[in-house]
Amino acid sequence: MKNKVSIIILAAGKGTRMKSDMPKVLHKVKGKSMIEHVILNAKNLNPEKIIVVVGYKYEMIKKQLENQDLTYVIQHKQNGTAHAVMQCDKLLKNYDGHTLVLSGDVPLIKSKTLKELFEKQIKNKAHATVLSAKVKNPYGYGRIIRNSDNNFKTIVEEKDANDNQKNIIEKYWGKWNSQ
Repeated sequence: MKNKVSIIILAAGKGTRMKSDMPKVLHKVKGKSMIEHVILNAKNLNPEKIIVVVGYKYEMIKKQLENQDLTYVIQHKQNGTAHAVMQCDKLLKNYDGHTLVLSGDVPLIKSKTLKELFEKQIKNKAHATVLSAKVKNPYGYGRIIRNSDNNFKTIVEEKDANDNQKNIIEKYWGKWNSQ
């Protein structure tokens, strides 16, 4: 039986830090592209659907994943994470379930972590749940901003962060959105 969850995998960016003409998500880790690792772990949640947001050289990504049961949305202009998710609006307009947003360039995310996150989302009846990690060098990542009660407040991207925010070592991996 399928879980009441749709998964959006973000794979539209160029990955300029990779210094390659190939889309970042197609770089291999342990013999598979990064996005294939993410898809494999996402499928272990038994979702109703998986939507991949593609952009830069999207034909290469679709060719690499041609044997997968996926739905694609093209993000013609890469205007950030929220804009990428908005490209899925028509596909999820009347969807009555949860939505998990994952980055296609996080091949080490574990199915167990995603399952625990999903269970926590359901148990707490939360509107949104954000998975974050503390890393020694968060350069280039969005930072988790918390309020005075240590609760999640917002995410600030590296390019928009002030000096104090850049010193925060907690970064985000993905998020749930209850529709």
